[in-house]
Amino acid sequence: MNRAALDALAEVDLLLYMVQGTRLTEADEAVLKLIQSSATPAIAVINKTDKLRDKSLLLPLIEQLSAMGRFAEIVPVSAQTGQQVEQLLELVEDFLPQSPPLFAEDQITDRSLRFLAAETVREKLMRQLGEEVPYGCSVEIETFEQQGDQTVINALIWVEKPGHKSIVIGKGGERLKRIGSDARQDLIKLIEGRVHLQCWVKVKGGWTNSDKAVRQLAYADENFGLSADGQPGNDPSREG
Repeated sequence: MNRAALDALAEVDLLLYMVQGTRLTEADEAVLKLIQSSATPAIAVINKTDKLRDKSLLLPLIEQLSAMGRFAEIVPVSAQTGQQVEQLLELVEDFLPQSPPLFAEDQITDRSLRFLAAETVREKLMRQLGEEVPYGCSVEIETFEQQGDQTVINALIWVEKPGHKSIVIGKGGERLKRIGSDARQDLIKLIEGRVHLQCWVKVKGGWTNSDKAVRQLAYADENFGLSADGQPGNDPSREG
């Protein structure tokens, strides 16, 4: 996964390194190592500054990031209140190269609906989990097909550890139900039609360290199915 991340870093024009609070976490340090190994310009963004009454508490972190000599700018912001967000966008614009339009004005993405479905489920997954399972989660769309007047989508949520699987599912399947329900509502708007979404959680230990698994998620060891309406689904491992 680190190699895939490094490849992605080389393909972009600018990196935004976002942290929050007054010190770097272990996860922040891990991402920072990747950024330091890249030659791509970078801006450090310190978010949630609205949570601090005493803004001087940010100074040690700003000094730490500045001393690294890696960041072109260090910008404290509050996404919640919008403080300094416009200034950040102006800085970002300065780093982006000018070019003729690559796509039509009414084209919002070059990605397929299948890809957007996976990203929608992943977004709801991250919103529900917060920092409980920061890494080791991915979403694969196993089925995306039209059946009558509805689009049927089967989404596999991959995790690395059985403990992560339990966290994603939640007590009595309630968390997985919310993830599926929230994703389904967004997909209905995106597809502009009826959607049947079924989410599964599977465990595949160490997949994030396998280049092959990162490129093409492999079969998993354990299964749990729950449809977006909260009803248990069939166990794929038992299907003939």
